[in-house]
Amino acid sequence: MDFSKHDSRTAAENPQPLKLRDPATGEYIKDGDEFCTVMVIGSHARSVQAGILEDARNKPNNTKGKKKKDDDAKALADIQKTLVEGAGRLIRGFANIERDGKPLTTSKEDIEWFLDLNFLSVKSLLETDNDNEEKWLGDSFAQQVLKASNDASAYLGKE
Repeated sequence: MDFSKHDSRTAAENPQPLKLRDPATGEYIKDGDEFCTVMVIGSHARSVQAGILEDARNKPNNTKGKKKKDDDAKALADIQKTLVEGAGRLIRGFANIERDGKPLTTSKEDIEWFLDLNFLSVKSLLETDNDNEEKWLGDSFAQQVLKASNDASAYLGKE
């Protein structure tokens, strides 16, 4: 049996469209009749994992000497920053999304601007209910990108 069809890591390198939802309402965001989409690769793609490893090697360890109180105060801001960084490495394009009247690009500046337009949904982070019922938890754009990138079924089974 040829197991190539089970190679989700290679398949994850192919961007898939993510239809954006409004974090407040859960409604799909459209520009006229067209969905506003982000092209997302899978988080388990080899290129993504290599980038994470490279960033970890280059990041200085600044945890020594920090006060716990300061760490607690910055916790949500740090999570937001981590979400933006993580989601940013997964984006390969945009459709029907503009900034100041110009199409959004995949420049680091545009991606970070886009992902930081809204703050993370703590409700979504705390959700532990696994009843398979789809309910909107107010995911930020960064959270939507990350969730889409973790869906291996979006990358496998495509001919």
